[in-house]
Amino acid sequence: MTTHATSIVCDGLSYQYIGTHSNAVDDVSFSVEPGQVAALVGPSGCGKSTLLRNVAGLLTPTAGHLLMDGRETVGIPADKRNIGWVPQSYALFGHLSVAENVEFGLRARKVAKAERAKRVAHALELCRIGDFAKRSPEDLSGGQRQRVAIARALATNPKVLLLDEPLSALDPQLRKQLRADLSALLAESGVTTLLVTHDQGEALAMADMVAVMRAGRLEQYASPQELWANPANGFVAEFVSEASVVATTRRADGGWEAAPGLVIPGAVDGGFAALRPGDLHIAAEGAKLTVTAAEYAGDSWLLSGDLIGGARVSLLTETPVTVGDSIVVAVRPRTKIAMVKQ
Repeated sequence: MTTHATSIVCDGLSYQYIGTHSNAVDDVSFSVEPGQVAALVGPSGCGKSTLLRNVAGLLTPTAGHLLMDGRETVGIPADKRNIGWVPQSYALFGHLSVAENVEFGLRARKVAKAERAKRVAHALELCRIGDFAKRSPEDLSGGQRQRVAIARALATNPKVLLLDEPLSALDPQLRKQLRADLSALLAESGVTTLLVTHDQGEALAMADMVAVMRAGRLEQYASPQELWANPANGFVAEFVSEASVVATTRRADGGWEAAPGLVIPGAVDGGFAALRPGDLHIAAEGAKLTVTAAEYAGDSWLLSGDLIGGARVSLLTETPVTVGDSIVVAVRPRTKIAMVKQ
C-alpha cells in the first residue's frame, strides 16, 4: 500500500500528565527502521499506550524529540502526520458498510472518487475482506472487524501504522490464529508499524524489534532472539520468558550454582541465573525441590517449587508429580542459562 517506508526515532522522549509528579514516559529512546514492525510491551501502567499516543500526535511530549524520516514531528497535529491509527476498540461505524468504513479517511482527505475506489479495493484485497464490502461491521466476527480497521488505516497510504493492542478484544484461540495472519498482512503491506501489546508471546512472534517498558522507562530494546538469549536484567527475563531469577554462589570447584546441587553450566562470573521452565528437568542428581504447585497442561505438567535456600522455580515435565513431593532437578543438557543483573 505504501510507496515509501518511514523510519521512527524517539530521542529522550518524556511525557507527564497534568497534575502528576512523575513521567508516564521517562526519557525513552529507540528507533524503528523503515518497514520494521516494533512492539511496545510491559505490564499495565508502564507507559506503552501513552508512548504510542505521543507518536500518533494525540499527546504532546513534555521533553525529547520524535522524528519520522529525520524530520521533527513534535508539535505537528495528528491529522497532519499521515499516520494510520487502529485503536483497541477498532472504532468502526455501524451505520456504514465495510467499504464505506475503509473509504472514510479518504473522503475526509477529499481524495478523488476514482482514486478512492481504487484504494478501497486494494485495501480490501490486501486484508482479504473483499467479500464483506457491502456488509455492516456489526455482522462480522472480531477478527473480521480487526481487518476492516486495518484496511481503513492502510487505505490512506500512511507513513506509519500504529496499533493499540490489536488482538486484545479477541478470544484466546482466535487471537493465536490471527496473530500469524496479522504478521503476514503487515509484511505484505511494507508499512513501518509500531504496536502495543501486554502479551509477551505476541510481541516475540510478531515484531522485528521489541521495547520492554517498566514504570515509564525503557528497560531493553532488542530483537526477540536477543531479548530471549540476553535479557538486560532480571525484570526483562521474568517478564519476557517467565524466568525465575535466582542468585548464584561459588562452588568449591570454581563453578556456580543457584542452590546446593543446581549447577549453572557455563557461568563464568556468577550473578543471577534466569531459569525458565524449559531449562530444568527431573534428574538423578541435582538440587532438591519441594513441589508447591502442579498444573496439568495436556502433554506435560508445569511444576513450581522451592529450592533449598528459598528460591522458587518452575519446570516442565512429563512425569506426574503431586504437590508436597520432593524431587531432584538439574539444568537440562546443552541448555545455556542467561545470566543477568538483578
